[in-house]
Amino acid sequence: KLDNETKNVILASYVGSRVTIEAREGQRLGEIYGLGFLRSPDGEIVFDSNGYPLLSSEKVNLGSTTPKWRAGLTNSFRYKNWSASVLLDQQFGGRVFSLTNSEMGAQGKSKATLPGRYEGIVGDGVMSDDNGNYVKNTTLATNIQTYYGRWFGRDNVEANTFDASYIKLREVTLNYKLPAKLLRKTFIKEATAGLYGRNLFVWTKFPAYDPETGTLSSSTIIPGLEIAQYPSTRTMGLNLQVSF
Repeated sequence: KLDNETKNVILASYVGSRVTIEAREGQRLGEIYGLGFLRSPDGEIVFDSNGYPLLSSEKVNLGSTTPKWRAGLTNSFRYKNWSASVLLDQQFGGRVFSLTNSEMGAQGKSKATLPGRYEGIVGDGVMSDDNGNYVKNTTLATNIQTYYGRWFGRDNVEANTFDASYIKLREVTLNYKLPAKLLRKTFIKEATAGLYGRNLFVWTKFPAYDPETGTLSSSTIIPGLEIAQYPSTRTMGLNLQVSF
C-alpha cells in the first residue's frame, strides 16, 4: 500500500528508462514494467500490413524480480579413505530483463533469429483488416533485419524479459586421505589430496549467460536487470591438506 497521492514509485530504471522496476498498490514489490507486443483482445500479437510486429503504446506489467523461493542442497559421501560433497542451488521464479538477448537478437547473432533468415517469415498472430477486425496474419515479412529488430529491439521489453529459474551445480569436491601406514615413517601426521570445481553447470531456460544476475547503479545492486553481463567463472583445481 502507498500513500493516498502516490499510485506508483519507480525504484529503478535502465536502458534509457525503457525498463522500470516499480512499486504499485496491489502488486508485489519490484515489478518490471516496459513496452510489449500490441495484442488483440484474445491476447495474440498484432502485426502491421507489412508483417512486422507492433508495440503497445503503454507499459505493461512483466512480472516480479523477486523469486518465489530459493533452496540449496548439500550431500556428503564417504567410502573408506574417499570423501565427496556436492552442492546444488536452485531458484524458482523471478523475472529478468536481458540486454544481452536484445542486442544479440536485434543484430541477428542468436539462434532465435534463424527462422526466415533467407526466405522471410510470417509471424504467428493477427492483423487488422479494412473493417478493423482482427484476422490471422498471412503477410510475409521480407526484411528479416527489420522483423527481428522490432522483435528484439530495446523498446520491446516484453520480448527480452525471461523467467530466471535455475538449478546450479555450485560445487563438487572429491578428496582422498592417504593411509596412515604410508606416513608412519615421515614427519607428516595426516595428508589429504583432492579435486574441486565451482560453478560447473547451470540448467535454465534463461537465454543469456546466467540468470543469477543484477546490475550496478552507483552503489546499489538492482535485481531484475541484466545489462551486458559477463559469463560466470567456472573454477577447477587441486588442493592438498597436510598436518604435522
